[in-house]
Amino acid sequence: MQKTKPNRKRKTGRIIFLIIIFLIVGAGIWIGSFIAGRLGNINIQEIDTSDLSINENLYNEIGGTLSKSEFEDVVTFVLFGTDSRDTGNMSAGRSDTIIVASINPKYRTIKLISIPRDTYVNVPGHGKTKINHAYAYGRREFSHKNN
Repeated sequence: MQKTKPNRKRKTGRIIFLIIIFLIVGAGIWIGSFIAGRLGNINIQEIDTSDLSINENLYNEIGGTLSKSEFEDVVTFVLFGTDSRDTGNMSAGRSDTIIVASINPKYRTIKLISIPRDTYVNVPGHGKTKINHAYAYGRREFSHKNN
């Protein structure tokens, strides 16, 4: 009789161990499929370099504490997060997120500035409007200036 009690405890311990392993594996599979599903929804679009422009006179306009050569090493760009539902045309729609990023290799710094989407600005040809509307107007304005 005494031999069955330790065997019963071992069986119960093994069952609990297997249940815990099953739950951990199941949670791992669920988390993995959740992440894979989210990553599958990311739309990637190549940058059309004809839409890019450079302000050659920027150093003279803003001046600052950097020398001309240090200033030329700094890389600044703008990141736009759009609300376009048209995955074939990612430049359509308004910008939900606007972040100006500046990378300074000399000081090894990265600066990020988030511009609130409801900031009012003067958009040529459209008057005062929210900055996220300017993104939608910008493609037309840019193409008119270059043609």
